[in-house]
Amino acid sequence: MLVGTDTVGAAKPDPAIYLEGVRRLGTGAGETLYVGDNRLLDADGSTAAGLLGVWLNRAGEPAPGFAGREIGSLLELLA
Repeated sequence: MLVGTDTVGAAKPDPAIYLEGVRRLGTGAGETLYVGDNRLLDADGSTAAGLLGVWLNRAGEPAPGFAGREIGSLLELLA
């Protein structure tokens, strides 16, 4: 599913854009996994909106102080 700025009238990291996706899925925010490759907009933004945000850090970019969920590959979600 794709929910964009034109759909909601708000851009990441505004909680409205993440919560519109949750609404369309018919799930609760706390049971919805959001994975993205931008630490600030995807992982931090979705987590702040109440989702289970995960940073897809394929390059292994260092992020001192980042306490969120992080994976290096989508295969890690299967583990």
